[in-house]
Amino acid sequence: MLPYTAFTFDNMVALSNLSLWLGLGAAVEAAGKGDTHMPIVAQSRGQTVMVGNDAYYIPAAPELVFPAPDALGVDFEDAYVPVTLIHEEHVQNYQKTIERFGNEDDVWTTAFADLTIVHSPDLCHQNGSAGIDSFLVPLNVQQLSDLSEGPYFLMAGARNWKIYKAFRLYNDHNFSFYYGVIDEGSGKFSTLPATHPFTDGSATIAVPSRLYYAAPSSEKPLNGVRIGLKDIYDLAGLKTSMGNKAWFHLYPPVNTIAYSVQRLIDLGGIIVGKTRTSQFANGEAPTIDWVDYHDAFNPRGDGYLDPSSSSAGAGSAEASYPWIDMNIGSDTGGSVRAPAGVSGVYGNRPSQDALDTSGVVILSPEMDTLAFVARSASQFAAWGKAWYAANPLFKSYPALPSTLLYPLDTPDINTTAYPSPGFFPSTNISAPLYEAFVVALERLLNTTRTPIDIYTSYKQTSGTNLYPPDHVGEVWSKLTTYAQSRLVFPAFFRDYAAAHDGDRPHLDPPVARNYAFGLNQTDADAARIRASKAVFQDWVRTRLLKSDFSSASCSDAVLVSPLVQGVPSSRETYGVERPSGEDVYLGWNKYGIAQLAGVPEVVIPLGSVDFESPVTGTVKKAPVAVSLLAGYGCDFMLFDLVERLAQEGAVVAEVRTGEDL
Repeated sequence: MLPYTAFTFDNMVALSNLSLWLGLGAAVEAAGKGDTHMPIVAQSRGQTVMVGNDAYYIPAAPELVFPAPDALGVDFEDAYVPVTLIHEEHVQNYQKTIERFGNEDDVWTTAFADLTIVHSPDLCHQNGSAGIDSFLVPLNVQQLSDLSEGPYFLMAGARNWKIYKAFRLYNDHNFSFYYGVIDEGSGKFSTLPATHPFTDGSATIAVPSRLYYAAPSSEKPLNGVRIGLKDIYDLAGLKTSMGNKAWFHLYPPVNTIAYSVQRLIDLGGIIVGKTRTSQFANGEAPTIDWVDYHDAFNPRGDGYLDPSSSSAGAGSAEASYPWIDMNIGSDTGGSVRAPAGVSGVYGNRPSQDALDTSGVVILSPEMDTLAFVARSASQFAAWGKAWYAANPLFKSYPALPSTLLYPLDTPDINTTAYPSPGFFPSTNISAPLYEAFVVALERLLNTTRTPIDIYTSYKQTSGTNLYPPDHVGEVWSKLTTYAQSRLVFPAFFRDYAAAHDGDRPHLDPPVARNYAFGLNQTDADAARIRASKAVFQDWVRTRLLKSDFSSASCSDAVLVSPLVQGVPSSRETYGVERPSGEDVYLGWNKYGIAQLAGVPEVVIPLGSVDFESPVTGTVKKAPVAVSLLAGYGCDFMLFDLVERLAQEGAVVAEVRTGEDL
């Protein structure tokens, strides 16, 4: 037994010094042998600070370091001081400059105006303009002119001053995001190493000042646009979850950026977070199907409406927060169009092959598209044309189509065998909104609507003698399950089993069903299904919505569809029956035109209608949305049409966030 020794503070200090000496001695000895091993040094990833009631993230690396001005004698070595940087030419209009900052930016607040830094050799002086007593600090530091005006944090030491960018922290109270993202500036990204102090377990998102970025230009049309990214897109330095816990924990961070995301960044976009997605971009019902992660909340109405899927986080974020601008999703079978509609925001599905889909999970190579949502009609049009401009097929046209197709549900059809695909007429209180919109569209196009029974027309003119559900009702489910069961899951299951003693990874219930269903599809089945899809695509492109890239309007017609009719669907609805038939959805509805024919579709919020909320016991509002379809490759014409409709007052030019649009 070792003799007992009483340890005192002096003993502890001596032991600490001995440990340090031994550690350094070992390092020196190793260095003498040519080994460069040194003690591990902890690295800061930034700081979280409070300015009043607002939370901010300060990156570890400063934007600028310069010698402390001798004359000032200021020493805040261990403090971050909020400051405003303005350029010398704006000092004379200080009041207007400060007012502009407050109007344009949510990161800057008057707390940053207590100390203002100006690149100037003049002496410091007080300025009481606009009721703000700001101490102006003129500094003759040339590098200051390279920084954008706006809010910063200053660490003013006796020897050096350091200036840091300011990122405001927001709490994602509607669970739209998995986590916040920070651009490391070297082609790599990292998760935000900060948490809002008032979080309820939701993600924290950091946004940079809007003042750091010049106005959008032809070279940078997305300059400073804050973007949420669906977590099926690869972003270098981060893991891609696909909405699946097993996948997230199995695979390391990726080293590449999806082509489509790099394009957004090159255009000036700022990625601020990864948004929630149903697993592997499959369709899932909220709560009952979302097992690995909780579904995002739709802020509209009572706050408990279905956000739809699979781009649930994208629609939720866009409708929830004014601090996010653009949200990127994907649309294979309605995964952006449906969330956009029920969230009351603008959204789209582009023409097939509009963008390179590399670096994005595959659901169906024949139907996958990259899409987005926005709140403003003009920004929706501008951002869409910027992102898809890499496709040489797309361009704007001087005129609009002169034919307006008005699809009707087939009269006298057996609705048990053929449920309504959701065309006109709308039978609920949303009907007046649709009628007013169609009248405005007729006026803008200088035409009158042309009613069309798509079911009957297809049966009579496609050469199949079949209604669309009979001919192509199985296409979406069979092609998507066939593709993922071969292109996504085999390697995943193999890698997971190797790492977990032969175990299988968990899949959410509908994804597991789809996987099993896909395994039963043969190559011959897939070939037959693709042939059916090709017939439908040809019919749409040659008879329903024809393109002519040498014409004045690109598409010969526009088709209007009552996409989301204000019928609330609660996230608390639990299905009591599993899908019929082969345990997956085998049907056709209004979403099927664009996805099977590869033609573009845009979603437009029209307004909202009342419903009695079972959650609040009061009357709330549910969004109503319409969609417009055009010929293949006529995406820019549709974007221009949306902008024209907003200018004419036919649609909401910019929707609000929150309970009602």
